[in-house]
Amino acid sequence: MRVNWSQYADIYLRNTGYEPLYVRGVYISGAAFWAWSQCPNYLYPGQSCLTRVEFRPWYEGYFSGALRFAFPNGSIVVELYGWGVRW
Repeated sequence: MRVNWSQYADIYLRNTGYEPLYVRGVYISGAAFWAWSQCPNYLYPGQSCLTRVEFRPWYEGYFSGALRFAFPNGSIVVELYGWGVRW
């Protein structure tokens, strides 16, 4: 990605089970990554929610991070990677 530009990716979390899913939180880490989440505390069966992740490098080089959906009994982690380049 070009330095000081940004790119978005939409990530959906869906409850495919038969019970409500309690979402403790949505967390992002990594120097060049930001997230906006519309996930409520409870996802009911068949319901989904959107989290938008933005990658915006401010210098050249490799960036890594993670998006984590936290639940009472564990979490789902989406690893994030990107390169900042000058054109």
